[in-house]
Amino acid sequence: MRFQKQRYNTADPDLGDCFRTSIAVILELDRDDVPLFQASDGPGQSAAAAEWLRERGFDIRETWFEAASPAEAFGTMHKWLGGEYPYVLYGATSQNTCHAVVGCGAEMVWDPSHYDARIVGPMPGCTFYGGAAVWREKLSTQLSEDEFAGLGLRTEAA
Repeated sequence: MRFQKQRYNTADPDLGDCFRTSIAVILELDRDDVPLFQASDGPGQSAAAAEWLRERGFDIRETWFEAASPAEAFGTMHKWLGGEYPYVLYGATSQNTCHAVVGCGAEMVWDPSHYDARIVGPMPGCTFYGGAAVWREKLSTQLSEDEFAGLGLRTEAA
């Protein structure tokens, strides 16, 4: 992984680029080489990220789930992936803003924020967390649909 920090939108300080920075960290790219996907919202953001990644030989798979704590959310992602693969975990910061961090195994390994925002709870106004596995396509052939859906989570291929 190539650790780096996100940038913030000076017009809207709550809007950063933690999602693309987390993807860049996992894929060992420069943050500025990854598009700012949140220009689209919700499913549009996921679809834009999936298209960009697949054009470059990578893949993304997302899941949404409830967890009692951030520690449980990291553990759920670890079980979902069935191994020590890096992933992006979405949740809320202590300021109740959406945030994305990088996890591997059952723990956070990198927070791209400048002020160590971390994830302290589920997505703002919700009861669930989100997670995205990003990998080179060669890895995706090693992970079956059953492995991804092993916990009965609601999974979505992007």
